[in-house]
Amino acid sequence: MMLLHALMTIFHWHKNQILNRYSAFYEGLVLDFDLMRKAAALILETTDFKALCKQPDAHDNTFCQISKCDLFVNEEEGRLRFTITGNRFLRGMVRICVFFLLEVGSGKMTLKEFESTLNLEKELKEKVPTLPNGLFLSKVDYPFLELDESHNMIKLLKAGLE
Repeated sequence: MMLLHALMTIFHWHKNQILNRYSAFYEGLVLDFDLMRKAAALILETTDFKALCKQPDAHDNTFCQISKCDLFVNEEEGRLRFTITGNRFLRGMVRICVFFLLEVGSGKMTLKEFESTLNLEKELKEKVPTLPNGLFLSKVDYPFLELDESHNMIKLLKAGLE
């Protein structure tokens, strides 16, 4: 069993001042969520993330084992959450993943073009990460530690403040 990290990024497309601190705002987005889910499935099948790394030369290798890659959408509230779990993440990787999901979902890039990018068949001149708002480390699993729910730091900090 390996150390696993889970990251999530949240963004919204309806104006909401409360969300701005915790979520990236993209005004007027019209997205095809089915295409975005298909693009997320391509990320899950990928092992070499050189194409989605901001500084690939800064790493000995750009291989990552992604075990989960999901998209959760609430169209009514205009909110989206992208969650990815893996053994490691490269610099800028998650924000660049989300950028490409948005490109596919908005029709600016086809699934085939995204797949070519992931397979390093198409060199990108510019890698644009999404806004940093809404990117969170949501969980770390340590295979050598058996922790029950009482060791949940968030739960401990919130105790008595509900």
